[in-house]
Amino acid sequence: MRAGTWRKLGELIELAPHLPDDPYRALLIDHACVGPALPAELVAAARRFQDS
Repeated sequence: MRAGTWRKLGELIELAPHLPDDPYRALLIDHACVGPALPAELVAAARRFQDS
């Protein structure tokens, strides 16, 4: 997944509950959240999966 697109971040948020809670999921989320001008709501939703 390339960093930066809000659509890709949205897809990751949908898939995150089905991914194992491990460093790889956290890395995917970190990578997806670095794009410019991503909606803060999407970034916050993705980050919640890192804390769960």
